[in-house]
Amino acid sequence: MAPDPSGIKEMIQSAWDESAERYDMQHAHGVQSEEEHTAWVNLFKQFTSDTPITVLDIGCGTGEMSLLLAEMGHSVHAIDLSENMLKRAEDKARKKGYSISFSIDDAESLSYDDESFDLVINRHLLWTLPDPEKALREWNRVLKPRGMIAVIDGLWFPESLSGKSRRFLSKLGILISERRNPFKSYYPDELIDNLPHPKGMEAFEAVKYVERAGFHNVTLHSLDEIMTIQRKYMPLSNRIGYQMPYYLVHGVK
Repeated sequence: MAPDPSGIKEMIQSAWDESAERYDMQHAHGVQSEEEHTAWVNLFKQFTSDTPITVLDIGCGTGEMSLLLAEMGHSVHAIDLSENMLKRAEDKARKKGYSISFSIDDAESLSYDDESFDLVINRHLLWTLPDPEKALREWNRVLKPRGMIAVIDGLWFPESLSGKSRRFLSKLGILISERRNPFKSYYPDELIDNLPHPKGMEAFEAVKYVERAGFHNVTLHSLDEIMTIQRKYMPLSNRIGYQMPYYLVHGVK
């Protein structure tokens, strides 16, 4: 992993290490139903083939997307900054009998050689990065010619009045029903102040990042269908606040 004189990456690592224990229980992070599982598989079939390909899952967390892609027969390498996240991912892969390579690595400074993968994918990652442009250039570098990028992200904390109201009501419901404090920030203030997209990322911003990194045939895909499925299986307190732009950006090297 690249040196981190600012301490930003260390703070990111610490935050996700702390959240690893509950991560899969959070709706929209862990895949909570067979219906959602099927929807993700059908989505990935649009960007893969029946022939196995090499995939790099960047910021894999507890490995939900890695497991789906391995189930589809692909050769998956998965990285994350968080050791605790990776431990959970490795345990899940071992129980399912999937051979996935998990390792600690930096999304903005990958340890892989040029032109190593057919597909680079990440979910809920780009908005968390200090330097999204640098990251995407790295992802381009490790892709083979005609390799593909798939960025799954969203505008998680819309600043509209309706968005703020829904989040407040949702957190209040979680506080009452789950007896835990959801009002605590996911990141410390110092870290939030050093991120370009601390509220999440608009779809057009993600598209621009992908295009500036040298990808072509860039297309935007709404994930409203998957979000609708996710909301179906959420308790009301979660469902109230879970309504925002959710999308996939696809591009070709």
